[in-house]
Amino acid sequence: LGQGNANLEEEFYGIARYFIKRRRYEEVLDVYEDLLTGLLQTLGEADPMVARCLNEFGLVYFKQRRFRDAERVLAHAITILRQFDGLRDRQLAATMQNQAMVMKHLGRPEESQRLLRQAMTLLEEKAA
Repeated sequence: LGQGNANLEEEFYGIARYFIKRRRYEEVLDVYEDLLTGLLQTLGEADPMVARCLNEFGLVYFKQRRFRDAERVLAHAITILRQFDGLRDRQLAATMQNQAMVMKHLGRPEESQRLLRQAMTLLEEKAA
């Protein structure tokens, strides 16, 4: 997996989308767990592809209403993406928007709004 195996990675995401459409979330999580294990072994933890996988985990947890799990993995993805000094701003903004959605459902609207403002700032700076 990793940079040399982008097609294989996309196959994992394709399988996951198949299960998501059928609301078979436990199977989706198994697919993402296998993908994450491979990414960590080949790329290490501080890689945007790892952050993407964590973001996808967060979205599935959100669909399952497992908001605390979603919060945890999305926060980890954000931490990874912040290390790339502007190179991954769109990905970071999208992950922050997902985290904001989770915060809203956890009854933390101030944090949700703060994350949304930060995401919008990133996107506006990228557009300028």
